[in-house]
Amino acid sequence: MRTDLVGRVERISLTPPKVFYPLFEAVSNSLHAIQATGRLDGRITIELSREQTQGRLDEVERAEPITAIRIIDNGVGFTDRNMTAFEELDTRHKLNLGGKGVGRLTWLKVFERIEVTSVYMSSAVARQRKFTFTLPEGVIEQDDVEAPGEPPSTTVFLQDSREQYRDALKGRAATIGAALVRHFLFQLLRPDAPQVTIQDGDTVVPVRADNVAARATTSFDLKGSRFTVDHLKLRSPERRQHLFHLCANDRSVKDERLKRLPDRPFQDSNGLYYYQAYVTAPYLDSRVTEQRTAFDMHEEGELSEVSFSDLRT
Repeated sequence: MRTDLVGRVERISLTPPKVFYPLFEAVSNSLHAIQATGRLDGRITIELSREQTQGRLDEVERAEPITAIRIIDNGVGFTDRNMTAFEELDTRHKLNLGGKGVGRLTWLKVFERIEVTSVYMSSAVARQRKFTFTLPEGVIEQDDVEAPGEPPSTTVFLQDSREQYRDALKGRAATIGAALVRHFLFQLLRPDAPQVTIQDGDTVVPVRADNVAARATTSFDLKGSRFTVDHLKLRSPERRQHLFHLCANDRSVKDERLKRLPDRPFQDSNGLYYYQAYVTAPYLDSRVTEQRTAFDMHEEGELSEVSFSDLRT
């Protein structure tokens, strides 16, 4: 059975507010690749390239449209198994990690061309694999040669952002970093979390969950499903609101303001803070859409199905 890759990508629903999901998917792959090595010195570097604008003041943090993003990690690399999975749509390769096998298609939704360069180990020999990922062909220009002495790594270069997403790709480095923290909070709180940085011209922004002042965990049952809530006390979050996040496979998918709490921050002996809750459950894992941008759930209560209204309550 053949697949029309162009048609498959066109059917992906990715609105401008979700324009950084290709970056999230690339970072997710990097996190998994680093975790597979078991190393404690993991590194992920995100390099932003922007349109050149005349007359920009260098001291102002850049906000021109992003034309390309390079993601570099020191994970396990594109092994033969990983490459086989990459070339298989809807692969079950990362099913145990919540992978749906379509995340890389969001790269093609927002960017014209993706170049991947990776060093991996094969029978104790380092090899370098290069390929291009583009429409309509998919994977082209493959190259796989020995690379003696090179350490495992992967560079994913998302190039030539598509015109319809260009206006939405104006996020400042600090704003993008805060979005990454919200999306990957659980991974960034792990003791083996890699060092993640964003490089935007001369600006370097660390991506770390250092604003978590306290954390507690509880759980509750709802219509036969168990939900876990991580209650966080956050100092100066990017979004200064009391929020709850609905997560799938430990990644934030949907957040809402907690309307029953005051608009102002709370205060303790160490200063101001905001309350934010991260909700996880196998039920939510099973209801997330393939692009991880929403949940297939009803707004109001059903007899047997958990709804958004149920969770708000």
